[in-house]
Amino acid sequence: MPPSTTTIDHIIYCGDPRTIVATKTFIFEKQVPELAPLVFTQTGWKPPAGIWNTFESIFKSFGSAHTEEINNSHVWTCTNCGKPAKAFCSVYANNLWDRSAGKGSLDPTFKPSVVEIQAPVCRHDEPCMGKVLAFAQTEECVGRWREMDPKTMVNIGAGLCATCGKDGVMLCAGCREFRYCSKECQIKLWPAHEKDCKRVQKERKRAEGAAALAKKR
Repeated sequence: MPPSTTTIDHIIYCGDPRTIVATKTFIFEKQVPELAPLVFTQTGWKPPAGIWNTFESIFKSFGSAHTEEINNSHVWTCTNCGKPAKAFCSVYANNLWDRSAGKGSLDPTFKPSVVEIQAPVCRHDEPCMGKVLAFAQTEECVGRWREMDPKTMVNIGAGLCATCGKDGVMLCAGCREFRYCSKECQIKLWPAHEKDCKRVQKERKRAEGAAALAKKR
């Protein structure tokens, strides 16, 4: 008799994990081994036995089935240095169990899922990989993306606010790349955007200086 399975959503958010808007969102249904229930105690919920084997089995099932689709969906650039991206670094967050059950109620709309945060990087062996993983793996970042609703997620695109996905009527005066719908959204994203903004400005000045020298020759 074949082992019992259950259906989960594999939700992939691609883009800069420091923002709150994905560049691209993908949702794939997966069949995985049936999930053992959580055990609830007075101090909270307790992971079921064999939870790490469950995770390992699920992550192995993801494989690289959707790599080509994701790679071809956008012109990806490195989250850290801005060069053309040749790879992605991934961080996972699980929503496999309905934790509201421990409060005496169940969410009838709940569907188990695994959230994968994919950040484009220039190369696997470059320092950029470590720098991107350093902030992508933080509790703040993982927790924020775990709570996102993929059904209402607005993917960032040309002319859209980098913070909320609304019409981006304001252009960042520094990098001239990010757009915002309001001053409030610009202020909200600035702590995450500041480093990249200054990097882009330095690169632009360097390029302009090189171009000016070339003209004098």
